[in-house]
Amino acid sequence: MIATRDGVLVKPPKFFRKMLFQLKSRQRRLSRKKKRSNNYEKQRIKVARMHHTIDNTRSYFHFKQANIFCVSLLA
Repeated sequence: MIATRDGVLVKPPKFFRKMLFQLKSRQRRLSRKKKRSNNYEKQRIKVARMHHTIDNTRSYFHFKQANIFCVSLLA
């Protein structure tokens, strides 16, 4: 949670909890594949994309919050 001296409270987004179910199921499917098979590699890429999506969403949230604070300081 972010709290400013102006009394503004910003709760963290729940995107990871929402995406956790998809990530868990994709990782579970990956664990059942035979290693180094074509299907394993395809599923590994799906898991990596999910991690990348979570990372991008988190970075986007941080960027937007920093932008809001910087704009409010300039105004």
